[in-house]
Amino acid sequence: MFGEKGDNNTRNVDLTDISVMLNDGNVMPKYGMGLWQLTEYKDISTALATGLLKCNIRHIDGAMIYENENMQGQVIHDILNGKIFIKNNNIECKANKGIERYRDMSRKDLFITSKIWNTYHCNPEKALEKTLKDLQTDYLDLLLIHWPVSFKGKKEDFMKTVDTKKQQNIFCGYLENNLYVLDSTPLIETWKSLEKMKIEGKVRSIGVSNFGIENMKMLINYYEEKINMNENNKKFLPAVLQIELHPYLQQKELISFCKKYNITVEAYSSLGSSKLNLLENKILKEIAEKHKASVPNVILNYLVDYLDVVVISKSKNEQHIIDNCKKIDLDTNDCKKIEMLDKGEKAINPHSFGEDRFK
Repeated sequence: MFGEKGDNNTRNVDLTDISVMLNDGNVMPKYGMGLWQLTEYKDISTALATGLLKCNIRHIDGAMIYENENMQGQVIHDILNGKIFIKNNNIECKANKGIERYRDMSRKDLFITSKIWNTYHCNPEKALEKTLKDLQTDYLDLLLIHWPVSFKGKKEDFMKTVDTKKQQNIFCGYLENNLYVLDSTPLIETWKSLEKMKIEGKVRSIGVSNFGIENMKMLINYYEEKINMNENNKKFLPAVLQIELHPYLQQKELISFCKKYNITVEAYSSLGSSKLNLLENKILKEIAEKHKASVPNVILNYLVDYLDVVVISKSKNEQHIIDNCKKIDLDTNDCKKIEMLDKGEKAINPHSFGEDRFK
């Protein structure tokens, strides 16, 4: 179960013990491990083995577009089957019979998220089929629509295919004049496909990512119309909205809107980016020094406790993964100082996605 402790020799990693109940009744750990930009098997295995076996992390956030779900699936399979394990506090592979494993773990102990990429809005079933195969599982705990924009692309081709004439990745979509060519698939039709997946049991919870208030209202209005028609047993509100969220971009209006409908907000790019240089902020460094913690640890605790959101943290460094999980008690003064850092500055803002990318 989420929040279950490991053995007494591991450090206390309390952020991983906190969960939230989603509006569909499913339970989601509030601390997740992200796998974006991890493209090497050794990095993914180090990250997942450290997170799952040393830190009690049970929430894994991935996406089809990250092009690493096959490696993610293999590492999880190896961990669950004892081929990657902890011995003398070290990660080891190829477990032999009789080797003592860190703890028993099964698929039901994990919360695995993936996302439908923009070129698959018209056929999300095919994307899910590929993701489930790569992850070596028969269901996802959460499936998100990655962006509220639909791209034209070769939806039948799931491999990374490069058009040598235009030198672009067809998997991602087609660029014209530095903008992706849009597909005409309405968002509501993609959402209906996700509802069907949930009813069929292939996905336990469904949600969206990078949606703004306008598109959230569209999905909510659709749901409320179906309630009035007594069709609410087959229609669902988004359980989760995943958005960029960190001290420089706190998105309070969007968080407040989601809370009105019991939609859980999840933060990606929680630590900003090298462009924002958030980790060198003087105020955050002072608060970290006060609590004998790291700046990432301060940020993650602020988001979980003060803004009351789910967080995704990404690292391939074993010690950083361990340190980021630590629970610290920020006081009101700390939180007010961090709150004042908000300046609406995005780390992720792909202009090539068009003007509706955050609609």
